[in-house]
Parts: sequence; C-alpha cells; structure tokens
Amino acid sequence: VESCESSSPSMDEVSLSEFGEWTEIPGAHHVIPAGFIKIIEILAQDIPSRVLRLSKPVRRIHWNCSSHDTEEIVDQVDHNQDQRPSHSPVCVECEDGECLLADHVIVTASLGVLKKAHETLFSPGLPLDKAQAIQKLGISTTDKIFLEFAEPFWSPECNSIQFVWEDEAQLESQAYPEELWYRKICSFDVLYPPERYGHMLSGWICGDEALRMERCDDETVAEICTELLRQFT
Repeated sequence: VESCESSSPSMDEVSLSEFGEWTEIPGAHHVIPAGFIKIIEILAQDIPSRVLRLSKPVRRIHWNCSSHDTEEIVDQVDHNQDQRPSHSPVCVECEDGECLLADHVIVTASLGVLKKAHETLFSPGLPLDKAQAIQKLGISTTDKIFLEFAEPFWSPECNSIQFVWEDEAQLESQAYPEELWYRKICSFDVLYPPERYGHMLSGWICGDEALRMERCDDETVAEICTELLRQFT
C-alpha cells in the first residue's frame, strides 16, 4: 500500500526522513468536464496571444546575467535582434536562434527532463543543492485502472475493496513474478456519486508491475482485474 502511495517500486527507495511529507488538500473533489486544459484556457484569456509561444524548444536558459552578458549572448545567438537589449538578468535561448529576455523565469520541466538536461540547460549551472536534489529524487511508473460495470456488485455502503494475500512473498522479495503483476494492486475504490461516474471502480499500480501491466491490452487487464475482484468478493 505504502509503495503505491509513495509511487515507488520498493519502500527501500523512499527517504525515511521525508516519508509522509505531503499535504492532503481539504475540500471536495471536483471533476472538470472539459479537462484541465480548460483551466489553462481561462488563465490565458487575459494574456495577449502574441506573447504566448508554443512548440518552441529551448536550448539554454542564461540566468543571473549582467548587462554585458546579455548583450554578448544576443549578439552571438539572435542575429535578428534589431535593438540593443536593455538589462535583463534572464535570456532564454531558443533552438531557432531567438532570444527571449526577461526579469524572471519559472521552469516547470518534469523531473525526467531535469535529470537528463539540467547540466546543459542552465547557464550558469544550478546551485549544488538544487543539482543534488534533482539527482537524488526518484521517479517511477504509476498507473490508474478504471473498471466500469453495467450494474454494481458492491453494496451501497461500500467505499473500497481491499486485497490481502495470505501467501505474500517473503520480505526479502521486492517484486512479484511477471505473470502476477496484479498482486501489486492493493485495492479498488468506488467512485461516488454514481450519477456522475456511473458504476466505476478505480485502482492504482506502480513500479515494475505497472510496466508489465502496460504491455497487456485493455481487454486482458479488464479480465484479470475482474477475476481478481471475484476472488475477494
């Protein structure tokens, strides 16, 4: 259970000092009918379209620049810049040669991208503590499984179906055999209200077992998970 909560293949890879350092956001859960893209569209309404750049890969982010540094970078990279740049401590160098000058830059790249590219993406390089944090943080595969039924087989007061195996693997074994990937699923939760979701169950799986599940087609996953539910209900 904790392995899935921490999105880790094994609890051996979870920092004990930071265990549980996450916040449960209070309040009700809301589903956005049009998806999260709607939030982006609303936020972008008041931003002039001419300043939004999409599909524009960044080669390097020059930060903490002096006025001389900025001018030198623009001279070397952006030959289409007509005016001399005013002092901007940030210069975002794009793959197409354009330089975007700014007072601040907020980078929201994924951890995987930062692990692969932070040494060449930032100039100067990131402070040592930031670079070490990127190196030490781990990422894993976490998948969510949805099962939809024509009619519920669970009782109205049921919130979750938990799985506890009597023949659990020994403690020294950290992974299930490939064909037993489904044993990494610790539960299926009932989604409420049915008026919104229908008769739907959701479950989580992570680590190597999640990768094995991904190699199966949807029909196979549905059959295996349905049989799993039959064993425990």
